[in-house]
Formats: sequence, C-alpha cells, structure tokens
Amino acid sequence: MSIKLTEAGLSFVELHSSSAFAPNVLDITTPTETLGMLRADARSIKSIIGGRAVNLTLTSPPYFDLKDYGNKNQIGFGQDYATYLSDLTAIFKVILEATDDTGSLWIVIDSFRRNGELVPLPFDLATNLKKVGWQLKDVIIWKKERTLPWLHAGTTRNIFEYVMVFAKCQHKMKYYPDRVRDHVDLKEWWVKYPERYNPKGKSLEEVWTIDIPVQGSWGKKTPRHFCPLPPALVRRVLRLTTDAHDLVLDPFAGTGTVLSEASSLGRRSVGCEINNNLVRAYKARSKLVPTTPAYEQDHLSDEANQPNCFEQTIIDLRILKFGRLLLRHIKKETGLTEASIFIARSRRKPSARHAIASADYLVIFEKQKRLATRVLSVAQEITSKKPLSKFGIDAVITTANDLSKLRAALPKRGRLYCYSMTNTSKFMSAVAVTEVDFQNISPIISPIGITINEPCD
Repeated sequence: MSIKLTEAGLSFVELHSSSAFAPNVLDITTPTETLGMLRADARSIKSIIGGRAVNLTLTSPPYFDLKDYGNKNQIGFGQDYATYLSDLTAIFKVILEATDDTGSLWIVIDSFRRNGELVPLPFDLATNLKKVGWQLKDVIIWKKERTLPWLHAGTTRNIFEYVMVFAKCQHKMKYYPDRVRDHVDLKEWWVKYPERYNPKGKSLEEVWTIDIPVQGSWGKKTPRHFCPLPPALVRRVLRLTTDAHDLVLDPFAGTGTVLSEASSLGRRSVGCEINNNLVRAYKARSKLVPTTPAYEQDHLSDEANQPNCFEQTIIDLRILKFGRLLLRHIKKETGLTEASIFIARSRRKPSARHAIASADYLVIFEKQKRLATRVLSVAQEITSKKPLSKFGIDAVITTANDLSKLRAALPKRGRLYCYSMTNTSKFMSAVAVTEVDFQNISPIISPIGITINEPCD
C-alpha cells in the first residue's frame, strides 16, 4: 500500500479494518508529513500511527447504541455497554502510547438515558482511561444552543455535552491559555480599573457556549452528521494545546472538521472514519481547499490581531492611570498646587518582579526646587504600596523644576495628548509636539493617546 503525504493534510486513502498491517507501518516523524482522512476502523489505529508522533487527539466517539452510522462493525450501535466501553478504552490506550509526553486527549462525549436511568458515560470512560494511564486534567461543559428540540417526558432538554480533558504527563502537557483569552465580553468598568484585568484578557471559563453548525434545510452547506463539531470549538482546542506542525489525530473523524481546522492552522492531521459516505464527502470538500495552509493568513486576521490591540490598550490605560494617581498623591502629600506629569512608554525591559511594562514619569513643578527630594520620597512610598504596586508598571520617576527637562523628554515628532486629573481613558485635547504651549501645560501630558467613551471618575 502506498500513501501520498501532503502538506495541506487533505489527502485521501482507504484502509479497511480487516486488512493486515505490521505494527507502526506509518511512523510519522518529519515536520511536513501528514495523512488526512483514512477510511479505517479506529480499532486499527496501532497500525496507522507509530512512535510517539501525536501531539493532540481531539474527537467525539460514536454515541452508544443511539445512532446508526451505517457500518455493521461500528463501535456503539448494536454493542452492549461493557463492550462499547472496552473498545473505546483500548483505542485510547493505543493512542496514549503514540502520544508525545507534551500531548493531550480531548473527548467530546455525553451521558445518555437507558430504561429511564441516566448513564454517566463520560465518567465511566474517565475511570477506565485512568487505569490505562491517562490523567484527567479538566472537565469542560460545552453548551450547544442548536440541538434536537424534543425531549422525553420527565427529563429536561439536553443542551450541553462534556469535554473531557486528559494529559499524558500532567506537568508537561502543552497548554497556552493566553492564546484564547476573552478580550470582548468584559465587565463595563474595565476602562476605569485596568489594573484588575490581565492585559491578555479574561481567562477561559469551564463553560463554553458555542453553537453546533446549522444542518438540514437551514444549513445546506454543512456536512450531515448527528452532532458535527463546530469549527470554533476545534480551533480553540488547537490553539490551546498545539504549535505549528504538531500532529493532530481524530480516530472518529466524522465530517473531518478536526482535520481541516488543524490544516488551516498549520498543524498536520490524520483521522479515521468507518463510514464511507462521510469519507467520500470529505474527499469531495478537500478538493476545494487551498493546497497552502492558511495559518499564515490566520495570524493576520482581525480575530488574531484583536487580542494584541486589547493587550496594548489595557497596558496603556494602566500606565496613564498610574501616573494620574501618582501625581494626585504627590500633590496631596507635598502641598504642591501647580504640578504636571509627563508620561511615556519605555523600551526598557521590565526589571521589577511581575511587571508587564516599563514607563517613565517626569513630575514638573517650577520654582520649588527644595521639594525635589520630598517629591521623590513620596513617589517611592506610594509606588511600593497598593494600589500602584499592583499595576505591574516598572516605573522610573524623575523631577524637573523647569521646562528644559520636559523639552528634552518630548519625542521629536508626533502628537501629545492632554488629560485631566480625573480621567485618563479619554484625552481632552491633542497637539503636535512642535506646537506645545509650554506656558500652559496640562496636568497630564503623554504621547499615548487613549479615547474610550465609557464613564470614568
């Protein structure tokens, strides 16, 4: 048997579960090798993947005895529960052996009812997988709004499934939460209190609300499947747990969503599917997919750039608010009535522990030279205490008794933005550096321009 390996990950080959293979026939070891979708029984996985090539397995096993996938040797339909569990356990045990120490296993699975009694399939399977070496790391609730609208008497409508997360080695598993932080659905007061938010966004919660793809008359372009995985869920897991060129496996490939999304993000992919109609449909769709992986474009998309923009906004809000509170406290403690502060980002690498950014602060108070030592003493005291100590700003604070230091600190070109003592999330005015009126300096000036229309103090 010959297999064509393609970089796009959308090749098609046909394997039958009855075929005899030597172990580790397909040992994928180079960064560009991938297989795409195989017509194969997941129970033959040992003959498909050798070594420790797999970085992520993401799959949704067949429903137990509820859905007929159209193959007499299928797992689930027509089996008793013990055999079903045994088959799944054996498959995932082989996958464990083929997984790198940094790899993980994500199983989308649901409980079901039999003779009116709830059968906790996800947790029965988790118990079995623990015995063969998988470590249960997390349980995520996938809330899927579009689902079958009917229900049985005496039950509630089921609108969620479990995502069981397993690690091969608990402390080595690849996991990058900063890639998928929520930077959109935040509390309305994030502008007033930027120090309370991680600049990269809000951490993922254990409930993911992601709709399943529309099917039937409402979604004619969506491949027909009993429960297709939504691309958004697949992409989230891929970004959380893999890097470019990592190998992604789906032993129950279905419509091939895991494979196609992995390829689009520059990962290698391989999947098994026993239903020939699904394999043929995937083959037909794969002809329409560009041969060049789209992960390069992905990094340039709005979706990819938004978190970076949000992160810089939060950092800038912190830098500006830090300076405003610093100046307010200095004026209060020293009795200064006329003082201003110039705030600028710094390219200096933060040296303070837990600092996320560096900034320079120039406190200007003319004709009061004797207060310079006192101002710096007050500044050192306040920045070492809450709340400013929690801002994550590595600050360098200097003072000036005349405008010469300010002139030297200003950028050569660009604009300066003026803020009030009560609001550093929306500038009052902006002026070109070459047109600054040094006789009428605003309380807070900075080359950082922020204007966000949300209420602040």
